[in-house]
Amino acid sequence: MMKRILSVAVLVAMSTPTLTSAAVVSTFTDRASFEAFAGGVLTEDFNGVVGQPSFAGTPLTVGDLTLQTLGSPLSGERNAIDQPPFQFAEISVDGSALANVLLDSADDAFSISFAAPVFSFGADFGALNDNVLRTSVSFLDQTLFPDATTGNVIRFFGFTSDTLFDTVSFNFAGLNDGFSVDNVTFGGVSPSPVPLPAGLPLLLSGLGGLGLVLRRRRS
Repeated sequence: MMKRILSVAVLVAMSTPTLTSAAVVSTFTDRASFEAFAGGVLTEDFNGVVGQPSFAGTPLTVGDLTLQTLGSPLSGERNAIDQPPFQFAEISVDGSALANVLLDSADDAFSISFAAPVFSFGADFGALNDNVLRTSVSFLDQTLFPDATTGNVIRFFGFTSDTLFDTVSFNFAGLNDGFSVDNVTFGGVSPSPVPLPAGLPLLLSGLGGLGLVLRRRRS
């Protein structure tokens, strides 16, 4: 009798629909706070790149990252790794190599893909969304809008997710945006444990109580 009831219960548990929800996202404008919250991150600073390789239309792999600007991207020094002396010194983060990005067409999008899925992404940016909103950031089904700044501000922007993702995309949002990307930090650990299917704890509790009743009847 107990085996039959247990089998039915297992079938019920297996057929119980799993409820899914949108990723839980936390955004950061401070690198130290981001890294402390994310945990277990890696950083790519592009300092090992030789020359000024382009990622305009063609993917460029640097370490665990792959960079690419798709659409109708301008090439040359834009959408490429830039080395000192820079095309625009005012958007240099720390005086070393950086990714020099320009989105100037409605179909332009700059993406950073990871060798393995991650829970977190952040980087230092120069002149991203300067003076007005120009670029949105998307991953999975999420779209984020880094705040507009006054002038060519160097700043950190990052986020964590409770759902793994493998690509972050920077998308043209109505106006040209030329900006730098450096010290890309990624990886992290899951900010929350994987939940059990809805109703499973209650079901298991009920099975335990039913088993106790049956044992008492047999005795």
